[in-house]
Amino acid sequence: MPARFRTVGIKLLVDVGYTNLSMASWHEGRLGAVRRMATYNAWMQRNAGADQRKYQFMRWLVGQLETAIAAQPGIGHVGICLPGPIDANGRAAGGNSLWGNASLPLNPGDLSCQLGRPVSLFNDLVAAATFHGPDALDQHHGTALVLNIGSGIGSKLYDGGQGRVVLGRSGLDGEIGYSVVDDGPDAATTLDGSMQGTLGLYSSGSGFARLLREIAATKPEDTTLVAELSAMQLTLETADRNAINAAAVRAARSGDALTLEVLRRSIDLLARAVHVVVLFNAPDVIVLTGGFFHALGDIYRPMFCAALLRRLNNIYDAGQVDAMVRAGRDDGSEILLGIAKLLQDRSPQDARAPSCAGEVPR
Repeated sequence: MPARFRTVGIKLLVDVGYTNLSMASWHEGRLGAVRRMATYNAWMQRNAGADQRKYQFMRWLVGQLETAIAAQPGIGHVGICLPGPIDANGRAAGGNSLWGNASLPLNPGDLSCQLGRPVSLFNDLVAAATFHGPDALDQHHGTALVLNIGSGIGSKLYDGGQGRVVLGRSGLDGEIGYSVVDDGPDAATTLDGSMQGTLGLYSSGSGFARLLREIAATKPEDTTLVAELSAMQLTLETADRNAINAAAVRAARSGDALTLEVLRRSIDLLARAVHVVVLFNAPDVIVLTGGFFHALGDIYRPMFCAALLRRLNNIYDAGQVDAMVRAGRDDGSEILLGIAKLLQDRSPQDARAPSCAGEVPR
């Protein structure tokens, strides 16, 4: 491994989502070709603990990064987005949706050792808000609450006056997916049992798929979802969450009452959490983004506005809510572009590589 980091200008941008990973190079203000692949599913190891799942996931990720760097050796800095909190020291919390609640945080210095280049870690919603915030605000004034509804769910507040995302040292701001919206004994629970009744289990893309599968199984004769899945040679039992949602989008667009009712319930729970955020922060704009939202945007946004208005109608009218809630741009690369912007202020200095005694596997 080289004793000192490379300092050339090409950057590798990596968005690690729960469902898909995207990466591209960034050089002289231009985004290179975006490469996409399915994210490694560490949860396939049903009997493994979170630390083992994290180990296996990072082993896979490092392998992908090494392959990308070998194909473009001029890469001098790697910026990676992950779900879950990133603290002020750039460390990712031990627990996230990719592997569960591991005992130790992920230190970017360990990854830097493995790759021989500086590595910066960012929260995925920070990158999304860094892109969407300025895009949504007129002349960069005011605040924008960026709400991402994808495989997971979360939010971040962008301050146009300061030109940055509002973050505390812990990086825990905006983790609304952890808010409890169901206290009942039958509330949904994560695979490892660490969370119960939380918003992400109902209102993220993954949570919606779980909820829809559960409800449709009790009355399959009342929904076209079964027929949509059958056309894909799948059933409610055999379809994964991506297939469930693909079928659900078609069912919703054809007016399937059950699918639309489950979507309405999922959105209502989201509005229950978001209206409190609005009361605390009074954002000028709420930007809706994320793959699940964009697949249903013209159906989703009016439902969300109606659900939000029911909880805010004492201080906001329908016109104000409608003007406040906007759909974010969807070009498929917004998080990568957000990483590029974040890295502009983190140009790596020539520095000695830290000790490679960390837990990230070679």
